[in-house]
Amino acid sequence: MRLTVALCCVSTLCLAFLILAWKVEIIRVSDSSMSPTLKNGDLLLTWKITDNTAKKLKGRIIVFYFPFGDYGEEITLKEDNIYIKRCSGCPGDTVFLSYPEIARPHLKRSDMIAQGPVVIPYKGYLIPINDSTLNLYGKIIQYELNGENIRASERSYTFSSNYYFALGDSLGESFDSRHWGFIPESFLISYK
Repeated sequence: MRLTVALCCVSTLCLAFLILAWKVEIIRVSDSSMSPTLKNGDLLLTWKITDNTAKKLKGRIIVFYFPFGDYGEEITLKEDNIYIKRCSGCPGDTVFLSYPEIARPHLKRSDMIAQGPVVIPYKGYLIPINDSTLNLYGKIIQYELNGENIRASERSYTFSSNYYFALGDSLGESFDSRHWGFIPESFLISYK
């Protein structure tokens, strides 16, 4: 009888561990951009993102692959370049950016993606093609077109994917979406 109960407990614990291992991720914080919430060296227990959870990320801490993998000009996924920030905008949201919120000692005004209201692209979002929209959305349009530039004859563009906007809790210390732009939904890893 005791052996049966012990085996049952061990089996339950193994099953629980396997479920958690499949859905849970442990991430180590490696900078101070999320302080005071998270500090350098903290361990963060997060849940892997699914289609059902991606819609509920606003305000949550998210873990994602940095969109410009090796800090180049093109959006590329590089699995060893992981960022932790707070999701401040989901597909279709409008975020408002102004220079005082964006200023960092070593960045210039030209280092921000935009000033004023910015719509976070979503699947089906149609924009006109002009200098303003290409400055803001050009890199993600190029990403969606597999590295190609949009044709000069095109007058509009419809996004085929969803994107997110993320900020560090310590705005003065954070290199985030204000500076490099939007996160493709497929780059999201987990959330807390």
